[in-house]
Amino acid sequence: DSLSRERLHFSLTPLHWIKRTSMFTARIAGRLGLFAAVAGGVPAAAAVQGGPVADERAAEEDRQMTPMTRRRETSAAPLVDYLYTYGAPSVAAGVANPGDMCIPGIRTYTEDVASARRCRWWQWWCNPNERITNTDFAAQWHADDYPHPKQSVLILRYRDDSKVEHIYKPCDDSKRGTQSYQYLPSSDEPANIVWDIHDIEEHYERRLMKTPSSVRGPLLDYTSVTMCHDDNIQDISACLEGYERGMNGLEG
Repeated sequence: DSLSRERLHFSLTPLHWIKRTSMFTARIAGRLGLFAAVAGGVPAAAAVQGGPVADERAAEEDRQMTPMTRRRETSAAPLVDYLYTYGAPSVAAGVANPGDMCIPGIRTYTEDVASARRCRWWQWWCNPNERITNTDFAAQWHADDYPHPKQSVLILRYRDDSKVEHIYKPCDDSKRGTQSYQYLPSSDEPANIVWDIHDIEEHYERRLMKTPSSVRGPLLDYTSVTMCHDDNIQDISACLEGYERGMNGLEG
């Protein structure tokens, strides 16, 4: 169908390095489930934290800021039209479009949070403060060496093992230089490699399913693309068809 055909137009490669030439090439480490979808001519994801009218207006402006619009506003065409990643590590400094412009798309990662609570005087083990209890370990790789690419960030949170939340930090072309959100998640936050929250199906898909579509953009649709990659086009088509039929074990 049209969705499957659209997915097959994406270029997916393992993110081992970024080749800094006239063309920007993102490669994702497939064994870790880190994937990027880079394509031209596909609507950009419009993602804001749901709620206020101001956020909806920002989302509409983001939707209207297409690659063609960006080309008219800059002296050089952008090297990357769209980039979507799941728990991707930092790989290089200064990853942005020409003129220090934002890369359209979304970088997303997962983290678990414990709410603030009241502790009894005798509960020496109790922590009364809200805190992050686990972070996608892969997203922290090289965090002290390089900032992440200059693009919008969606943090998929799981609070108290019961509630999915999100934090959206938009990229702004008017702000020059490296922004604070490019260093998220901090390398100081706890990240459990054994009980990790990096798996695409188990953690990213489930959280994205409970995130408003106006926030997540096409991230949920592209999870199947990250999992269905092969040299054989027939195998890719069969895998995509299986995802649409719910064979990944998730509803929908």
